[in-house]
Amino acid sequence: MALESARSLRDTEDDESRRTGGSRRPAFSDQDTALGLVSERAPFSVAQRIWLDGYLAGMLSGVDLAGAGRAPAVAAPTRPLAVVYATQTGTAESLARKTAKQARRRGFAARVIDAAEASPEALAGAGTLLVIASTYGDGDPPDAAQPLWEELNRADAPSFAAVSFAVLALGDSSYQHFCAFGHALDQRLAALGGARLCACTDCDVDLDSFAGWQERWPAAAGAANGTGNGIGHGSGLAVALPDAEADDAEPDPGAGYDAAAPFRGSLHESRPLTGADSVKDIRHVVIDVGGSQIAYRPGDALGVLPGNDPALVDAVLAAAGCAGAEPVESGGSQGPLREALLWRRDLTRPRPGLAERLGMPGERAGGGVDVLDLLREAAPGVLTAQELVAALAPLRPRLYSIASSPLAAADAVHLTVAMVHWVAAGARATACAPPTSVCVRARARRSRSTCTSTATSACRRTIGRPSS
Repeated sequence: MALESARSLRDTEDDESRRTGGSRRPAFSDQDTALGLVSERAPFSVAQRIWLDGYLAGMLSGVDLAGAGRAPAVAAPTRPLAVVYATQTGTAESLARKTAKQARRRGFAARVIDAAEASPEALAGAGTLLVIASTYGDGDPPDAAQPLWEELNRADAPSFAAVSFAVLALGDSSYQHFCAFGHALDQRLAALGGARLCACTDCDVDLDSFAGWQERWPAAAGAANGTGNGIGHGSGLAVALPDAEADDAEPDPGAGYDAAAPFRGSLHESRPLTGADSVKDIRHVVIDVGGSQIAYRPGDALGVLPGNDPALVDAVLAAAGCAGAEPVESGGSQGPLREALLWRRDLTRPRPGLAERLGMPGERAGGGVDVLDLLREAAPGVLTAQELVAALAPLRPRLYSIASSPLAAADAVHLTVAMVHWVAAGARATACAPPTSVCVRARARRSRSTCTSTATSACRRTIGRPSS
């Protein structure tokens, strides 16, 4: 287009020159070609060079000459944001990527960083910092975050005076050191001079508090910067952006399935690998996920969404003095109490709050007792159906290392599972994570989750563990 227009202009000037005997004075002088993008040696007249000069300058400045009159493009994010995750099983990474995606919609230039690859010096220059950290063991950081935690606690750790931060602490309230590492990290960043955007937020296994945290930190970030929406600062333009995955976002190996919307599969095989006289009971379990388009790699984790044994549920109902038909709210859903106890509430490790509601010390919830044990020690009818559900922890996925490759078994997931047997209340009980539903959750740097449901019978206790 540019060359055609220049050629047309040149032909017009040549015709004019012939008509005037070549004595026509150029309409422009060399001094008019200030941009200098077109060489004076180029085979164009001064007027042609000026035209091409302006056209090329427009292209180099990002102006869409062909689209003149259209609305200007939305400006790119201008406010840097670092979203750091410290994870043991992948949950923190998944939430970090969701957080970054939401932040980009608000105009932040968000980057997702694994704590294993972060340094205090880099984080001290982040400007705005979000940390999503899980707690492992006795209040410890996840393995991958241990080096960063040690560096932050050095006497010569850098100052975070130029950093505004917010911490989301992940944990399980049925454990003693609930969210301990997240709180320790929050306190250390503040001690290094960082300014809290909002208080450290505890996030239990149901992740109910995640949405609220997603609203608090942007509001605080905007208020701290003189804006009411947390989408920009200074003179740079930052507006709400359309949905877009950043370069750091990986394709979802879970094909869109998660714990709330599982893919329904089937148990294909559960074969003992140990002999009848062995003290161990190890199984080769194969779950059919054909048609799911779930993508996984060896070493990824398969999350099993278990269901409780109906006989155990009936025993809990009897000990609590409930019929099972009482309407309750659980996990955002309404339904009968019995269904909530079957599929949504954990009946193994009781929370300290359950013991306290039953008039016992919170410490009574430890020491290997389960929900049924506590209820049998209390008088029936102490708790209403809704109070019972609220006092129980959500039923969590159990994670198992995948022992197969999709190159050999594209439509199946193979697991090696160790069963645990013990005697409780005079009866033999079995602990396992019954594959009533499964989710593929990538470990380490690949964290997406996909769930499938399989029709198998539930076990009494759901504390199964992978055999690795």
